[in-house]
Amino acid sequence: VPTIFEVGLVTGVFYFKFGLKYALISLSCITSYTLFTIFVTRWRKKLRVKRNKAETDTENKAIDSLVNYETVKYCDNSEYEAKRFKDSLKKYELTAMKTSTSLATLNFGQNLIFSAGLSILMALASFGVINGTIT
Repeated sequence: VPTIFEVGLVTGVFYFKFGLKYALISLSCITSYTLFTIFVTRWRKKLRVKRNKAETDTENKAIDSLVNYETVKYCDNSEYEAKRFKDSLKKYELTAMKTSTSLATLNFGQNLIFSAGLSILMALASFGVINGTIT
């Protein structure tokens, strides 16, 4: 509620001080930013769940191998256990990379939306000053 109130105030100030164009650009920038953040965060949540599962699986295999060290050695299963662990570790590394990349995507998109909105507002303001419509 406070954020919606603040957005309304900012949009109102832009409308009364500079006109409808500025208010609409400001509002569309905030709306785009919010929608982009919601959609990308939902996508990231799925990736993080996969990463957490892969991390847990890797940790469980490492602990299981260490706890059952004698059994693994007695049954000559060292290579098999090492392969299982390496496969789990590869899966974890892949999911961790996707999670990091998704965070970079979120940050880049948010900065792009914010910068584009700000640039458009600044360009309109500079044209307004040049034309004498804004003082």
